[in-house]
Parts: sequence; structure tokens; C-alpha cells
Amino acid sequence: MVIGWGTVGVVYFSLGWREAEALLLPELWLDKQLPFTPAAIWVYLAFFLLIPYTYITVPAERLLRLRYAMQLCALISGVVFLILPTELNYPDVTGHGISAELLRFLMAIDSPKNCLPSLHAALSLVCVIALWQKQQLLRSVSIVVCGLAIGISIIQLRRHLTIDVSAGLVVGCIAFYVAGPIARVRQSAKGSCNESL
Repeated sequence: MVIGWGTVGVVYFSLGWREAEALLLPELWLDKQLPFTPAAIWVYLAFFLLIPYTYITVPAERLLRLRYAMQLCALISGVVFLILPTELNYPDVTGHGISAELLRFLMAIDSPKNCLPSLHAALSLVCVIALWQKQQLLRSVSIVVCGLAIGISIIQLRRHLTIDVSAGLVVGCIAFYVAGPIARVRQSAKGSCNESL
């Protein structure tokens, strides 16, 4: 988890504060249907529980693929951040209460740029796919619902817009797909080394 998720943190924060002219992203129809809601911060923060939960409970044969998928999410997103820096108009948080205060704190420490693709969405999707098991259908469906709720909360908080979340889902799909063969090659190479020993 430290290597996989840690790579994401390094890429995101190292590129998030560089000075560069950024493209302002527009609100689309779906964004306007999901009003700005500071209370969504609690669902948004479930992401930070989903990641460790995934690493702890994912089937062992998918663990390496999960790590590579997260690293690929960071790599792909980092390239996009360098080529096309983006930003959006963040709404003012005028309310009071713990949700509003927590959102203000998040906004203070988060990067104001590099909105597209949404790594929050990409990594959530990677976790949902990694945890999906037909044998545990109820748990799998619950994880999907959790992932969808996190995706909606991202837009409700205006941390990202529909276009960012959509791009993040594409990145997550590509990363998980590409990570499969890489993980299989690494596992077979490791198995060959163990046999030779």
C-alpha cells in the first residue's frame, strides 16, 4: 500500500503546486444537477478508508495487480498534469459546522490545480474492481454502491467536475487492465526464481 498509494501521493503533490497556466474546466449538465453540498465531505473521506480496506481484504493473487494499477494511475495522470494543467472555479464555503470546517481544511491543503483526471475517482474504481468477487456478491455490490457514492460526493463538493471524474474512471480502467499482464509476468518470474533456488 505504501508503494502503490504512496506513488500517487508523490506525483499528485509534486506536480500540484508548480506554477503553470491552467485550463479552466466548465460545469456540465450533471454538475448542475448535483448542488454544492459540504456535508458530502463524509462520503468523500470514505475513500481514505476504502484504499486500506482494499489492500487488507483483496485476494492475494490480485495484490500485485492492485499496486501496479495504482502506480499506473499516478503515471498516466502525471503525464496529463504536465501536458494539460487544469483548474476549476471552487465555490466559497460560507456555512458553519464541522462539515464546512472540514471542507475548508481540505481545500487549504489540497492542490488547486490538476483536476483532470480525478485520481480520487481512478483509485476508487481500481479498488472496486479489485474487490469484486462473484462468490461474495452482497459485499461486492456494497463496494460498488460505496464507489458510486464517493464519485457523486466528489462532484457535490466541487473537488472535481463530471469531466474530471469521467476521465478518472477511464484512467482507472486502463490502469487496471494494463496492470494485469505486468503483474502476471512479475509473479511468474518470481516463481521461476523460487524454483531455481
